[in-house]
Amino acid sequence: MYNWNPKIQLLEEYFVMKMEVGSLDTTDILESARFFMPNFGTFWRGLS
Repeated sequence: MYNWNPKIQLLEEYFVMKMEVGSLDTTDILESARFFMPNFGTFWRGLS
């Protein structure tokens, strides 16, 4: 299992939920970008 930051885990689950209901839109992506940018290194290490 990945060593996720808990906030990253929650955001990933949010995205999966949004994609499942087909309501992921540009606003969601832009909102999350503000979160992802400072944490991108953590996110990337979690993936690798």
